[in-house]
Amino acid sequence: MISAMDLILYEDTVRYDKWVKVLLIFPVLLFLVLSLLFYLNSQGQNIFPKEKPQDSLVGAAVMFGAAVFVLVIYSLAFPRSIAVAQDGIVLRFKAFSWKVPFRKVKTIGFNTGLPSWRTTNLATTFRNYVEIVKNNGARLRISPAHPEQFLEYATRALEEWRTYHPEGRSY
Repeated sequence: MISAMDLILYEDTVRYDKWVKVLLIFPVLLFLVLSLLFYLNSQGQNIFPKEKPQDSLVGAAVMFGAAVFVLVIYSLAFPRSIAVAQDGIVLRFKAFSWKVPFRKVKTIGFNTGLPSWRTTNLATTFRNYVEIVKNNGARLRISPAHPEQFLEYATRALEEWRTYHPEGRSY
């Protein structure tokens, strides 16, 4: 949980590669096109000859609902911004925030290879994403818009936190 007292040292937006945007928008467009086709069929266009107009209208509503559902999932699943706080890394989503405290962080750096089964991959690019390795071996991958600057602030904050909390990893 993030309190109002957290001191944010640096905040950055999330970078999305063009191919990621295309992959994310494809299901939404597919559902919207299918919704439109079913709606036109219900209005007598006879696009699906064996479908009844009432069934086509229900199909149009379901497909439109699926498009809205996918958009809601996207807005909840992908972070809006990434911040370096005095005592951790903060991922801000639309409806909530997730804080990774420095006491649980082993290292912060650029990607170190292939993800393992313990990797939470929120990276939306293949280039210059930042990997946070936790003390328990779990990894978190994120894509700040300015990764070099983000990494500079994050490593400096982690070093300062460890200076003032030498017992930091024990609790």
